[in-house]
Amino acid sequence: IATQRSYGFIAKLDMNGDTLWVKKYSAANSNNFIGDYLIETTDHGFLITGQLVDSVFTHGDIVILKTDSVGNFEWMNNLPGINSDAGYSSVQTPDGGFLTAGWTRSYGFGNNSNRDDIVVKWDSVGNYQWHKTYGTIYNETAVGIIKLSDGNYLIGSGRNDLLLNLPYGKILKIDVNGNVIWQKFQGVGIDCYNWVREMSNTDLVGITSRRVNGTDDGFIIRTDSSGNEKWRRQYRFGNDHCYFRDVQETPDGGIICAGFVFDGASGGQDGWLVKLDSTGCL
Repeated sequence: IATQRSYGFIAKLDMNGDTLWVKKYSAANSNNFIGDYLIETTDHGFLITGQLVDSVFTHGDIVILKTDSVGNFEWMNNLPGINSDAGYSSVQTPDGGFLTAGWTRSYGFGNNSNRDDIVVKWDSVGNYQWHKTYGTIYNETAVGIIKLSDGNYLIGSGRNDLLLNLPYGKILKIDVNGNVIWQKFQGVGIDCYNWVREMSNTDLVGITSRRVNGTDDGFIIRTDSSGNEKWRRQYRFGNDHCYFRDVQETPDGGIICAGFVFDGASGGQDGWLVKLDSTGCL
């Protein structure tokens, strides 16, 4: 019986969106390679972060794959676990290695019933060095990791009490060795932060979604550099379910959020851009 197999790929485009090259990457032993995030490395190559999944899609491991500047495969490595785990994003470290953020059911408090945040450290050629978990008996999922101007690292995450269905947004700051500097939780009903970005004045902005009366709104929060809240805003496009997936500062000091809107009735889905000023006003 033939089964569909998933491959990772990178497509490079020119400034007009025309394809320059496309490369596809397969995993050994009929495993599936699912890429979630791409960064350019200091040698002008690329690193894909994602999940290595078995042939029947029942078990996954955190995986990273490195290419050269034109997409040729260089190496791949994964962190094996007894349960399923996944990588969502990576950042390069000053020693040329990488920190990968994701979730784990194999380490820490993780098990088949809940997830923990995990950060994995690799050297410059993908050899595993260490990992640390940040979690409790609740469900926690690290998504986006960035390097801060002070040399430390920031992770967007969330916590959900699965029994009570109480989600919280979570921001976690760690040093280069994975030690926690601080962590903050923001409000019941906020989903996991996909990304928390640093502004030019070292303030932080995080984006996610929040359910209100059965419909999801795009949600943004701004904090100081220690994670203390300054303001929060929610936005909706018509009656659609609305989700923010990334956020960036704009040259005028404002903020732009990217995501999608979803009409649950028809199944239609559209891209969504929201431009805000520095105080989060539309």
